[in-house]
Amino acid sequence: MKRTLSVLLSVIIAMSCFSPAWAAESEAQTKDVSAGTGFSDVSEEDWFAPYVALCVEEGLMQGTGEGRFEPEKELTDPESLTLALRLYDLQRGGAGTLKTAPEDWYEEIPWWRDAYYTYSSLEDEAVKAAFEELLWFPEHLSVIIRDKYDPTSRLHFARALDAAAGELKSINQVEAIPDTKDQAVLHLYRAGILTGVDGRGTFQPDGSLTRAEAAAMLIRVVDPALRISFVPDADAAFAPFEEGGLYGLKDAAGNIRIPAQYAYLMLEEDGMVVVTDRRGNKGILDTDGTVVLPCLYPRIYNSPDELGLVVVGTNGDYASPLHYNGKKGMIDTQGNIVIPLQYDFLTPFENGQASFMRGEVFGRLLPDGTEVSMTAEEVSTDAPLYPLLWRLGLTGTQE
Repeated sequence: MKRTLSVLLSVIIAMSCFSPAWAAESEAQTKDVSAGTGFSDVSEEDWFAPYVALCVEEGLMQGTGEGRFEPEKELTDPESLTLALRLYDLQRGGAGTLKTAPEDWYEEIPWWRDAYYTYSSLEDEAVKAAFEELLWFPEHLSVIIRDKYDPTSRLHFARALDAAAGELKSINQVEAIPDTKDQAVLHLYRAGILTGVDGRGTFQPDGSLTRAEAAAMLIRVVDPALRISFVPDADAAFAPFEEGGLYGLKDAAGNIRIPAQYAYLMLEEDGMVVVTDRRGNKGILDTDGTVVLPCLYPRIYNSPDELGLVVVGTNGDYASPLHYNGKKGMIDTQGNIVIPLQYDFLTPFENGQASFMRGEVFGRLLPDGTEVSMTAEEVSTDAPLYPLLWRLGLTGTQE
């Protein structure tokens, strides 16, 4: 039965063209699979039915009582720890069982004592460290209620799953995913255990997961035939890479978008790439390597603002009360100076004005370069200038 289910599910997955989610495929993929789970809440037509059946046969998962599996129930930390420990044992030639805790060992938590006891007996410190995020020991054990544990985060479960799985063969070339750089997660993507919640490979590390999703992930570890080939959207995620001491950028499929020719490279949240050339000057590229701002000055402070201008600065150190003793100005994306580099403090334009300080003069700067001087009393506490004036002792207490 186990082998039949595995083969049938493998054929269905191989014949399907889809972009599977975290651990959930479309219902159509398993319509013809007779799972035979025996649970009243798991239909043969459910996408997760074969995964549940195989997990039960392998001894990895059980029902929740009264003939139910509760596939949509969120997985809790103690449940996740139990599953990770069973998988750890199964992957190393065991039967996927836990050690039996002595009767007087944390008798206040009868539901999870064996899992915690098995965890405490592990000798592999790296595995214990990965499992540690699933430990939950409240201060008052006497008030524990079995169903009141916090849901496990996807990140914590993935880390535990990766540690329990051990070596996994890579079948996918995934260099990066949009919302995490965690190496355990990337390892599971490369092995075909995870594919994300969309074509971009989005992981949602802080989200929870269901018992059905956990079943799919667990059985993919156990049976390589059920792992998923996955090619993320090449524009979905990017990651810096190093070559010969210089840095460039690759997309999620491993294609080089920016050659390794910069002394430093950083991908910003707005999708722009800040680079530093070998002379120490900074510039901005997009993820295709197109120059947005040439490398002309050692400091840049923003992507092009509402006027298409970038605040740049000369060399300086942090010895002054302003934390910077160079001079700032603004240039356009062709490198032309629009606002002279003569300011000690300068912000990008927002709503038609910028904030500045030049010597003892400070206030608002208009797009044509006109300075509108202000007194300290005229600067509101939520204005960009206020913290600066506070550091210089020109205004009251900082909130």
